[in-house]
Amino acid sequence: MSWDHYPDANSAEVAFTRDVQRIARVHHYGLRDRVSRGGKDVRYAARPLLGVDSKVEINLKHILSGWLSKV
Repeated sequence: MSWDHYPDANSAEVAFTRDVQRIARVHHYGLRDRVSRGGKDVRYAARPLLGVDSKVEINLKHILSGWLSKV
């Protein structure tokens, strides 16, 4: 999915830098990564950052489709 948008005075954007994205992905999924540059490779325990399960996803889709149908 592509989210094309053009910033203006009425908008804001929050994003992770590439390194923070990698660290978040490692911790979220429980992947392997180095503790430090040139350091030991370690498997991290999975610690999901967002608690979104199938029920939350279905509810969110329902809410968004209702909102989009009004636009």
